Amino acid sequence: MFIYLQPDSNTGKNGIFINLDKIASVVDTGERMLVHDQDGSLAYSLSGNQASEIRQILHSLSNN
Repeated sequence: MFIYLQPDSNTGKNGIFINLDKIASVVDTGERMLVHDQDGSLAYSLSGNQASEIRQILHSLSNN
């Protein structure tokens, strides 16, 4: 499943597509969401609105 995170004008980050099937782990530092892929490498370091958006998406998916 792919999700699209909107561009964040506060941080200057472009919009990105993330393949949720390839995510191995996510570390929530409070300020950032560090998303690691299946080989353990850092795939995304999200902040601002994008961090909030993926935090909400992952929370809603874990409750289903």
